[in-house]
Amino acid sequence: MYIYLPNQRNGLQSMVQKLAASPELLKQVAMDLWTKVPVGDFRVPKFTISYRAEATGLLQGLGLHLPFDHEAADFSEMLESTNTAGSSGVRRVQRVSPVLRGSKRGRN
Repeated sequence: MYIYLPNQRNGLQSMVQKLAASPELLKQVAMDLWTKVPVGDFRVPKFTISYRAEATGLLQGLGLHLPFDHEAADFSEMLESTNTAGSSGVRRVQRVSPVLRGSKRGRN
């Protein structure tokens, strides 16, 4: 995980605007991550980050339609019930990212 800090004390908004306007700056900054910069007393509060995305439209946009067609989809060989042909199908696909938790413990 990377934490980006502005050079100026109150420069967060300006930094976010620059990165939003030119996302390629993240690649440029990432290439120079081994440069150590003194930051003084730096603390990160406890946090939890997770991400959930609806992927049904994305998969259909890539041409995957059959699993979502409840009349044509046939998952009978994957399901125990024998009465599934023509009545099964995928309603939606969600992608859930792993949960990232920051705690008080850390490395020095």
